[in-house]
Formats: sequence, structure tokens, C-alpha cells
Amino acid sequence: MTLSHASESKDLSELANDLETLLTSKAEDLETRIALVERDIQRIGALTRLSEDDERSQTLTESRTSLTQAERLRAQVRETSGFGGLRTPIETFRHWREVKQARAAHATAEAAFDAPDAKAERDARIADHNHQVHLERTRLPSLNQQRTFLKSEQSAVDQLRNLAIDSIRAARNSGWLAPDFSQRFLRLAALVENDDIDRATVWLATLVFQRRPPDSLYEQWHREAVDLRTKAYQQYAGMAASGAYTEITQHSSQLAVPTLRKEATATLATYDHPAHQWQALSALLADPRQFRTDALWAVYWAMRQCGQWVAEAASESDAHEDVFTGKVTAQIDRWLTGWATERISQFGYPEVSSYLGTLEIASTTEETRLGADIGLIVDLHIGDLVCQKVALFQAKKGKHGFANVGSNSGQLSKLAKRPSTGFYLFYHQSTYPVIAPAPTVCTAHELADEVTRLGKEVNAVHLPLDVRAMGWDWASFISFGLCHPGSQVGESFSTIEEAFTALGNGDARHLPKYLHVIAIADEPRVMALRTKVHEHYLDSVKAMAKVQGKDRHLSRDRDGPERGLSR
Repeated sequence: MTLSHASESKDLSELANDLETLLTSKAEDLETRIALVERDIQRIGALTRLSEDDERSQTLTESRTSLTQAERLRAQVRETSGFGGLRTPIETFRHWREVKQARAAHATAEAAFDAPDAKAERDARIADHNHQVHLERTRLPSLNQQRTFLKSEQSAVDQLRNLAIDSIRAARNSGWLAPDFSQRFLRLAALVENDDIDRATVWLATLVFQRRPPDSLYEQWHREAVDLRTKAYQQYAGMAASGAYTEITQHSSQLAVPTLRKEATATLATYDHPAHQWQALSALLADPRQFRTDALWAVYWAMRQCGQWVAEAASESDAHEDVFTGKVTAQIDRWLTGWATERISQFGYPEVSSYLGTLEIASTTEETRLGADIGLIVDLHIGDLVCQKVALFQAKKGKHGFANVGSNSGQLSKLAKRPSTGFYLFYHQSTYPVIAPAPTVCTAHELADEVTRLGKEVNAVHLPLDVRAMGWDWASFISFGLCHPGSQVGESFSTIEEAFTALGNGDARHLPKYLHVIAIADEPRVMALRTKVHEHYLDSVKAMAKVQGKDRHLSRDRDGPERGLSR
């Protein structure tokens, strides 16, 4: 059965093996053929023409050598015995006789060589040999052309073999494949089978797939995450301490399940206690190969390290919420733009670029329509993972699990009206001997419901709530909620203008003070998003400066006893 019909009875992995075997066979066949041609060229190059003089010299070499040697020995006797050899007459006579015999033998050989019959046979043999040499030499141009052609074919096959390594590896279920990959890979195999190597090489470039990192790099990343996890449990801070919060861990584990491979999900299901599941989940997540989309590993562990920093820093100091929020956004930027970006580029997705950045605008709570501190735009196009979402966060500090979700501006009620977009980010503080968990995220809508259930007014300034059982772990929320299209977490958008409008509650001019962007897609899309975000925030800054300048001018004009210089 030919490879072009293999799809009827073979899966893609088997076809990949057959294609690799076929390419190897073609390369070996070409190597053998080239060796045979070069051997023929070398053989012809070693051929020499015959001549009468060369034949005479070769035929009479033995008799001439014998005569020369006999004459040399006789001369030595004459020189060493004295008086011309008279002192050793017997030895002199013997050498004289040997010279005479050698001369006669040489004369006989010459006569035999010059005999008419021998000469005629020799002339015919020389002519025939020289004719054959001529014919063989006339083959050299053709053989050289054949060698050049075969080497060109060999080079083309070798190039295709090298270029096809990644696609063959991908076809063996190693990494993400475009929907039309199987069809195109089958076409590639058919072209190779038909010896259309040039077209096969061109066609190979149309295959879209993930050039999966080598296992050694996966193992390196795995060890790196294991070290981070081990350190967290040794310190029993952040992620480790979160394991004691049953509801948080349950929600987070449930959020993670759809993003894991079947084997990882099955392993997680073997643990029936939430605390055990939480520990097992972090161990599974240490390996990028346990993710359905392995590149999310970089986002998760970037956010995990950010969460660890927040947990430790929140317990070490009692900074004002606004000040601490600024520090947190700096950490988000640090781990996303530095740590995560460096690793995402190595996951081998086709044409994937990334923009993970932070922008800040000098706005006040009153100038943002919803009063949120942080906005997040997620735009992912990684293999099969396509997700575009936005979310708004109001940052709050919690002590021993309680946080005041009230405000002077009715932030809770505003954000609660946006159940898919409005969230609260809680930094947890604890004093010794209690260790603080990692930050958590809860929907404003759930918080408002809890406030109502407790019989309190949603717009109240002071609304202390026990938030230890509400929401998700921060790293899980970002990685498995906002970065997953089916999570029901976050508000989807189609264009960046829609994202701005959603973040501004219908008015793109009212954006949160801090905006984080997680964009992982093809480079043109990422660059376009980055440009639009920067342009929009720059325009917002200019517009705000103009408004503030006008307000200051009005304040000076209206300054009087009944109206102060305050804003």
C-alpha cells in the first residue's frame, strides 16, 4: 500500500514512522548510488593508454635487469681482485659466463618481441585497449553530471529530512497540531513517495504545528517548578498555607481541571480530600506536560511566584492598600514580563509572540467609572487555546481572613452589576503564629450577595466580611479562569476597543489605574494590541492632564470665602 492511501488504514503516528523510513531509505539509496558512480569515475581516471615503447620497456625489463646485474657483479670482481681479475680466474670466468648468458637471453627476448607475429598481435591489442580507454573516458562527462545530479538530490533529501524532523515528531502526537495538519502531512508523504522532493519541501512549510521543546527542557522546567513548590511548603507561606482553606482550594482545583490532560485529571481524582487535592494539584502543575496547553505553565508559575511574594510581603508590613497595590502590580509586571515571557517563547508554537506588560495612568478612584484599581486584558491564541477576556479588580487588604469591602464611592455595588467582569483581589495578612495564604479573588457579585444575606447595605462604607471561604486562589484564577474560554470567569471581547469599553463600564475613557496585558498570539496581532493599548493610555493621560489643568484654572477663578482650593 502506498503512503498516499495510508490514511485508510494507518493513524498519523504510523504515517509519520513510514515517512521517516521512506526518507531514510531514499537517503541511503542515494548514498549508495553516489558511491557507485564515484567508484566508476575513479576507475576510469586510473585507466592509461598503451604504447609500443611502454610495451617494449615492460617486456624486456626482466632480461635487461638480469644483464645489468651480471655486468655489475663482473665489474666488482675486476676491481676488487686486482689485475683485471687475474688473481681470481675462476670467479672472473664464472661472472664472464653469466654476462654472456644474460646478454644472449636479452638478445633472444628482443628478437621475440620484434618478431612480426608478436608485433602484429601487440599492435592490435594496444589499439583495442586504447580504443576502450577512449570509450570509457567519453563517459566521464556523463558520469560527472550524474554525480552532480545525485548529490543535488541527496542534498535536497537531506534538507527535507532535517526540516521534517519537527513535523514528524509533531505527527507522533507530540504537541499541538493545526486542524488541517493531518491532511497536509498526508500530502507531504505522497510527494516524497513520488520523488517530488522540491515540491515536498515547499509543501512542508505549509504545515502548522507546535515545535515542541525537547524533553530535557521540559524536565528542566519541571525541576524549576518543583523547587519553587518545595520552597513554598518549607516556608509554609502562600500556596502551602492556602491548602488549609478548603473552599478556596476546592474552587481552584475545579477551575484547573478543564485545563489539564486526562492523565493528570485522573490522578487528581484519586484524592478525595480538598487539602490532599491541593497538594497533588501543585505537584501535577509543576510539569508543563500535564497542561492541555503547555505554555500556560509559564503564566501559572509566574502568578504563583507573584502570589508568594504578596503573601510574604503582606505579613511583613502593614502598608496602605493603595501603596501595596502599586507594589503588587510591579510584581505582576516583574513575573509576567520577565520570567514568563522568557519561557513562553521556548514552547515552540507557530509564529507566537507575547506581550505581557503593565501600564499605569494617574487617575483617581473618582475618575474611573467603576472605581477598580486593576484591569486585566487577556488575548491568547496558542494552538487550540483561543481566549479573549477582560476583568476588573478592586484590591483589598484582609486581616486573619476578614476584609472591609465597603467604600465611600459604592465600589461594591458598581462592580457587582458586572458579574463577569467585577472582582475583588484580597491580600491576606496574618500575625504569628498564623501564616498568610496566597492572595485570593472573589466576584463582586458573590460578595454583594453575602452582604445582603447578612442584612447589610451594599453601599455602606464599613462592610467587614469573612472572605476565607470565597473565590479562588490568585494564580489559579488568572491561569485557569481568565486564560480559559470555557471558565465563565471574565468578560469576553472581540476587539481591543470592546475591551476598553468593558473596562470603562461603557466608556473607554474611564480605565483603571493599572492595566495588565497578557497577550500570547501571532506577532502581528500582539504588536497591534500593544500599539493600541499604548496609544489609548497615552491619549487618556493627555486628556486627563487637559481636564485637570482646566479644573485648576476654574478653582483659581472661583476661589473665595465659601469655596476652597480643594479638589
